[in-house]
Amino acid sequence: MISPARSEFHRRIQDQYEAYPFPWFDVIEAEDPEGRLTTSWNLDLGLPPEAWLPERPRVWVAGASTRAAVQLALQHRGARVIASDLSRESIALQSRIAEQLGLDNIEFRHEDLTRAGYRGEFDFVSCIGVIMILESPEAGLAALRAAAAKGGVVEIMLYGTIIRADAMRSQEILRTIDPDCGARERMALALRLFSSVREGRLGRTHPLVAMGRELAGARPEQLNNLADVVTHPYERAYDVYEVCEMMRRAELHIRSWKNPLLWQPERYLRSEKLAPKLAALGDVDRRQLAYLLGAPLHELFVEDAARPRRFVPVEEQPVEELVARPLATYLEHRFEGDQLVRTRRRPRLVRHPRGYKVSGGERRPGVSAYWQWRILPPVTARVLELADGRRTVGEIERKVAREEKLARREREALRQLLRQLLVPHSRLLAVHPRGA
Repeated sequence: MISPARSEFHRRIQDQYEAYPFPWFDVIEAEDPEGRLTTSWNLDLGLPPEAWLPERPRVWVAGASTRAAVQLALQHRGARVIASDLSRESIALQSRIAEQLGLDNIEFRHEDLTRAGYRGEFDFVSCIGVIMILESPEAGLAALRAAAAKGGVVEIMLYGTIIRADAMRSQEILRTIDPDCGARERMALALRLFSSVREGRLGRTHPLVAMGRELAGARPEQLNNLADVVTHPYERAYDVYEVCEMMRRAELHIRSWKNPLLWQPERYLRSEKLAPKLAALGDVDRRQLAYLLGAPLHELFVEDAARPRRFVPVEEQPVEELVARPLATYLEHRFEGDQLVRTRRRPRLVRHPRGYKVSGGERRPGVSAYWQWRILPPVTARVLELADGRRTVGEIERKVAREEKLARREREALRQLLRQLLVPHSRLLAVHPRGA
């Protein structure tokens, strides 16, 4: 399906990503080498059991960039993934990556997400870093809402005003000097302009001076990522209040925000005297405060506001009868340009004085958390030994409790640990119904 850019605004956006496909990367991780994480996905999304996504979900990656569709397809090999993008170069690059990784569950389409016209076709829709560069964000959100099937979940990422302030400043400088140049001319202008910034007048640590140094020292492939920051033709950014209002107007209900630890003001403040004031804040105000303190990306899962469902945390999910298998290793696919040069199996666990340390993995679509490290107790190793693909979560819990002769309080801690191992920030167990 071909739906080329239809306005000067869209043509400029398309020109940007034809010239500089984004992001440029050298590694893609496969958290589960088997690619069977759909049941685990339902737990992570907090969906009530009666509303779980099907075992073979229909997925739309709206604005697939250079790897987002591949990242989802690797983890859900039973899914049918439609990957749409306005940039032919991005689609071509990602198609070559998918072929080398043996993925046959992605269909790539060159199309504008606001004109794709999907209606109720997808169980999961992922749209990362796209809405804020559309001519009409409202039209983009409407297209995502329309594309989701009844009970579908939509993933959205938006930039925050704080983290993008310097980027938007540089973009505005370039537009002021030459508002009509193309993507490559804009990069050439940026290289000349920022290398000429007078450090003595602004100071060595001034953002524009630092930007000039980064551009000057960049390798050719790094310019793709710098172009998205420095020379983008147009983008928007938001605070929490604006994000919430956008979702309300689009008739989308916010189910949850990614990386929940980053949205707790207490993470950034250590004053006991402030604790009562923080506790008295409403949910949106708490998120806005955390945003002002830590400036995390706005990454959230939403659904049709006309059919909201309760969020069921993993602690309340019926996981006891699910069969567990270990995710103690992951696959690291390393690339040079668009060529796969090496695949290595790497351990998820790292020894730590208090037991083990585990990473949430690379930033990727479809998960509630990534990057942060968690410390896990020594008993984690025994749990992984018992997770042989035949025992259930409940059976593992009972066996470890007997072996360790755990008291009631310790048994509850084990129960919480097992559930912690089912979600991405420290996912070491994949689960599925018996017989699936």
